Formats: sequence, structure tokens, C-alpha cells
Amino acid sequence: MNAVATPTRKASKPALKPSKPAASRKEALQDWDQLARYVSNDLAEVTGQIAALADSVGSEPDPLCSIGILLDEAHRYVSEIRESIQTRPLTLWTTNAAYTALLKPLAIVEGAMAMAAKVEADIISPALRVVHEKLDEAQNSLDDQVIGNMLPPAPETEYTAEAIKNAFATIGDLLHAASMTDEPPQWSGDSDRLLRMASRLANEASDRLPAPVDYESIAFDIAALIRGCRVMPGESESSERTGLLGEAEKHLDWLAETTDCCDPGADRPSLRTAQLAVQAEPTDSREEAAYRELARNASYEIQKLAEAMQIVNMQIATEDHPMTNGIMARIILLSEIVFYAAALHGGSRADWEVGLDELQRKFRGAF
Repeated sequence: MNAVATPTRKASKPALKPSKPAASRKEALQDWDQLARYVSNDLAEVTGQIAALADSVGSEPDPLCSIGILLDEAHRYVSEIRESIQTRPLTLWTTNAAYTALLKPLAIVEGAMAMAAKVEADIISPALRVVHEKLDEAQNSLDDQVIGNMLPPAPETEYTAEAIKNAFATIGDLLHAASMTDEPPQWSGDSDRLLRMASRLANEASDRLPAPVDYESIAFDIAALIRGCRVMPGESESSERTGLLGEAEKHLDWLAETTDCCDPGADRPSLRTAQLAVQAEPTDSREEAAYRELARNASYEIQKLAEAMQIVNMQIATEDHPMTNGIMARIILLSEIVFYAAALHGGSRADWEVGLDELQRKFRGAF
């Protein structure tokens, strides 16, 4: 992500309703366009086959009914993928996204075949295998080593108001898609929230184009949210999300006239490290404060008992008196408390013989 790339035209971003290519052209189609059309036609045929299979088992008892539900979901995915590769001009990001998206319907069809194999009279597995083969062939054609090598490079784009508007719109779409990827969060979904905030910021800039002097500032604001997402403790970043953020970074680099604006420059901390930093230190500080307070109170009482002992000795003039023995025993106990409580200033707490709770009980008079 070191090269500065220019944003593509708005038509090339992953829109929900992309424009379709013309039905006929006088000039010969380029190789990449021919391949894309072949893939689109194959996917159109697959969607028809999936719909027919789903209708044929939809009213049957389980597991056929469940297979129908799976096929309905596969039909939705394939339809969206086919629509995306009809976008013109076609970009490498679009074909790569379609390649990855095909993994979902492929997995769904594989699951449907596994369920169908358990049916006593399995009559749909052969048709499902044909669907799977066509989906697999379409995915191979969308690989960046195939159609990616055919696609023309993105044209240079000038800093026009339309180009800026399209760049922010593309960033908004890419970040929204990144916030929706399947991630295995180990702590929270805060990284998703940061990406949604960045997406809204980009979309607002596209809807209400800011002053030219603010383009760079807004781009850096969006990049800062992405960097925060990438150092969120305990979370992760899938290869799909990495690809989407990489495409968004190209447009942000172009807007901010910089490179690697989304690189946080630091590793993501683990959840355990973050917990220790946030929770362990305050707990230790509170416990150490309790030891210090206990030592202070015990030391003060020792002082007062020593003063009382002087008065008793003068009045009684004997060390065998019960009151004298009781005061001396208390002085010994408090001295022990001060000794252990003061140990926090050096040494290892693991080596202490008496814990805080026990010292506090002794201070209150328990033995």
C-alpha cells in the first residue's frame, strides 16, 4: 500500500444498482469484456437453475424444505455477484470482491448436496453438482491472474469537483462493506463501529462537497478512524476486510496527497495485554494504598500505647500488672502489622507471610 493510486470514476464503485452494458456494440469487445460477459451469462443460467431447484423442494418435508431455504440464500448471493460484474468500467476491486463473494454460494451448495445425500430418494444432487461446477468455473475466471491480467489500468483522474465527490462516495461504500465483513471478534465490535463512522463521514463529504481546503483534513479524519480500527485490542482483520481497506486507502492517499495514511504504525495489542493495562494497575494501586493506610494507623496507635505505658508504669511501678502485659501484647501485634504492611516498599509480595485481610483482622482485635 505504498503506491499512490488515483480514484476511479463513480460508476466503478460497488454500487447497489450498477448500470448495465449496452446490448450491442459495433466495435469488437475487448478480451476482458468478453470474459466478463461470459461469466455473467453463466451466473444468469445458474440463478435460474437454483431458483427452479428451490421451488421444486420448497413445499417438501425436511430435509428437502431446508435445502430449499439454503438455495434461496444462494440465489440471492449469485444475483448480487452477477449484478456487480456488469458494472462498467470494470475494476480489479470489483472482480476480486466477486471472486471472494462466490465462496458463500459455493459453500451453501456444498451444504445442500450433503443434506440431499441423506435423502432416501435423492434426485437433486446431480443438478446441484452441475450448479457447483458452474459456480466454481465462474470463480476461476474472476481470479486476478485471469481477468485481472486483462483489465486496463485505471485512468489518471484530475482534482475536479466531480472526481473528489466520486472519491468520497467510493470510500464510503468501501468502508461500509468493510464494516459488514465476517470477523471473529474476541472482545467487542468497536472496530465495526469505527468503520461505520468513517463511512458516514465520507458519504457526508460526497453528498455535501466541502471546501477544497478541507479535502485533506477530512481524508485524514477518515484515515484516523481506520487506524483506530486496526489497533482495537483483542479484535482481528480478515483478508476480505484488509482488501477493502486497502482500496479505500488508495483514494484517501490521493485526497490527502500522502502514502500509507491508514497504517497505524503499531501492532494491535492482544486482549490480555489490554486487560492488564486497564484493570490490573488500578487494583494493585488500591491494595497498596490499603497497606499503607493500615501501617499508618498501626504506627499511630503504637505511639499512643507507648505514652499510656509510661503513665501506667509511673502509677503502678511493676511490670507484672495485667494491664501492663495487655498493653505490651498490643504493642507487639501492632509492630508486626507495621512490619508486614511496610514490606510493600521492597521485595516480592509473593514472599509475604501475612495477607492484607489477616492483618486487618488482627488490627481490629481478632487473633
